[in-house]
Amino acid sequence: MRRAKNHLIMTRGEVRFRVRAGLLAALIIMPGTVAYASESLDTKDDFRGVKCGAKPSADMINPVSTKNPDIKAYHRRVDDQKFGSIQGLNVAYAFWRGEFLYGGIAIETESAAEAIRTLTALYGSPTSATGPEWRGRNVSIQLMRIKIDPYNEVAEVRVTCLQTQTKVDAGAQKSRREQAEGDL
Repeated sequence: MRRAKNHLIMTRGEVRFRVRAGLLAALIIMPGTVAYASESLDTKDDFRGVKCGAKPSADMINPVSTKNPDIKAYHRRVDDQKFGSIQGLNVAYAFWRGEFLYGGIAIETESAAEAIRTLTALYGSPTSATGPEWRGRNVSIQLMRIKIDPYNEVAEVRVTCLQTQTKVDAGAQKSRREQAEGDL
């Protein structure tokens, strides 16, 4: 590095060295951070105390049918509507054939960026390139857009139990296969 009239001037080589050193430091630090974050998500197997595969509890009310006749969504009599510092609009718990499948907190779409910051602080960088998703061993957490009607939508932070989702997917495949055989 040389001085020119009280200013520091770096040569191209010095700039390249500093950039490479910074990238190397980031690569050394980041994997530990991401690994630590995913390890904490790998131990998660519930949504607000409802364990993956559990049956609906006595405090679950107002079962609502969904597009899939095997899935029923419930609300709790008393539930904290917050997600971090974000005031939620609604909290729902979905059960497939009586097994807990996913839980979600609907939030205003304007709060989606804050939700991503909160999830990133908790679990590290998203693990999917297709959208904001954090995947652990037992659950997947996604930030989704849900259309309420042709003019309105909300965002939803959804925690899906992977083991139950695998059963849902297998059932759907079997159903499609049976339908295709019936069409022959």
